[in-house]
Amino acid sequence: MKIFVGWIRINDTNIDYPVVIGEDNTEYLNNDYKKEYSITGSIFVDYRNDRNFKDDFTIIYGHNLKADLMFAEIRNYADKDYFDAHSTGLLYTGNKIYQIDALYFESINAYSKVYSLALYRNDSNKELLSEFEKNAITKSKTKVSSKDKLILLSTCNSSDTETRSVLIGKLTEIEESS
Repeated sequence: MKIFVGWIRINDTNIDYPVVIGEDNTEYLNNDYKKEYSITGSIFVDYRNDRNFKDDFTIIYGHNLKADLMFAEIRNYADKDYFDAHSTGLLYTGNKIYQIDALYFESINAYSKVYSLALYRNDSNKELLSEFEKNAITKSKTKVSSKDKLILLSTCNSSDTETRSVLIGKLTEIEESS
């Protein structure tokens, strides 16, 4: 099975990692992309998502580590100036390159319905976008519609175990890659 699904890079941050997908959401918590034990784990797509990023809404997880490693810098998006200065990135897949435009930063409960992917398939992003718009700590002026593909970067909040810091972005295909 293909486990490596892409590479994510958020401009002017330390977020610059391979992206994998497992059989479940625990496989890469403490394993690197080579499936070897690593306390830092990997950046990984929710196992229920399409590995080719064809879903309307894709969740990508990463640990919140000291020294701004993995997805630790996501917490900085609570600051509007930081949000605005680091609002773009790229997602490279086997055959496509997507631009990532940050839309919202939010702190959510680890048991939020946002993590119930079945609710947000087949053009169901309208409700999701409404929730993010209403609850966002910071947000961009980027135009977004319920037809756009969304990506959610999720990491633990360093202050408690039940809260997640999330960065929601819009994925726009910018070119086919070889």
